[in-house]
Amino acid sequence: MVAGEGAEREYRVFRPPKDYRNGGLFSLIFFTPIGIAWCILMIMGTPPDRHIFVILFTVTLWSVPAILSCWMLLKYRKVSLTIESGTITVQSIFSRKVINLLEVQKVCWRLFPMGLRVYTTPRETVSLTVSHFSREDQVWLIRYFRQVFPEAIQENWPLYCLHVANRFRPEKHTVVPPPGPDEILITRQRYDRILIPLILVSTIAGIVAVFTHHDFALFILPVLCLMFWFMFKIVTPREGQIQKRLIADKENRGLFVLMGCWGVLLLCFLFIQRLEMPISAKNTRMLVSTVALLPAVIPVLMRTEKKRKQLDLIKAEQAAREWEVETAYFQSRTKQGPAE
Repeated sequence: MVAGEGAEREYRVFRPPKDYRNGGLFSLIFFTPIGIAWCILMIMGTPPDRHIFVILFTVTLWSVPAILSCWMLLKYRKVSLTIESGTITVQSIFSRKVINLLEVQKVCWRLFPMGLRVYTTPRETVSLTVSHFSREDQVWLIRYFRQVFPEAIQENWPLYCLHVANRFRPEKHTVVPPPGPDEILITRQRYDRILIPLILVSTIAGIVAVFTHHDFALFILPVLCLMFWFMFKIVTPREGQIQKRLIADKENRGLFVLMGCWGVLLLCFLFIQRLEMPISAKNTRMLVSTVALLPAVIPVLMRTEKKRKQLDLIKAEQAAREWEVETAYFQSRTKQGPAE
């Protein structure tokens, strides 16, 4: 961030941190040789008549991280947010828009991508994505937008505060208390112990399946495990978090019912596959089994989603109040600093 303040106007330019550049370059350098080696191994392990399919599959698979890496580099090079007196200039990769603060009619806080959607007219909107910038810049921007836009035109702020802004608040407790009798301590190491061996075993099984049976299906499992591993590592705090055991929590009864329904559906599929009948008849019976279980699954999903939204609304109001209190305290400390 490049900042400068004058006596009558404020000028700040926000740019993505160097993590975008470093991450993009590292990913590009890391995944490119892996993709080439993968392609060579797949060609060596498959018959000549399937080489074209293998090349297309490899290019499609490994072009995704390459494209994402290039996209990160473009963001680092192009994206910026400039705040001046009365205007906000949004520079994206392909466009540049200027927002006149006096013309803003509505502001909607959104969770993905994290930021705001500013309505200058009912049809003209501008996206302000704050997740492109560093943690300190995001906190500054959130406080600035909360202050510069009237409260009456801001929508969805409590939920945004709960799911996004709350993550930037300083942690009140760095030491997690010991779990109770119906609780369990979830840590990142727990997921490491479970998923890393599964990733290694599934990767080896996939390689063996390719060389022995020319089957690529098993490679889906390590990819899924990697996705879940990264997701759990991100959402789990470093010090861990306390959660209720599934069996002890009464609200999880619907989850067990849902899992039971899917288990019954899987058993039905396995049973139907073992029957000696035409494939069309098997597909028809599996479709009938799926439709028959929908009345049991849909109410559980709807009830779970309704409870989640109700809890989110309660937590969101509390999170918004706490954010406003901390912002007021921060502003008072900022004003007292120069005076002292």
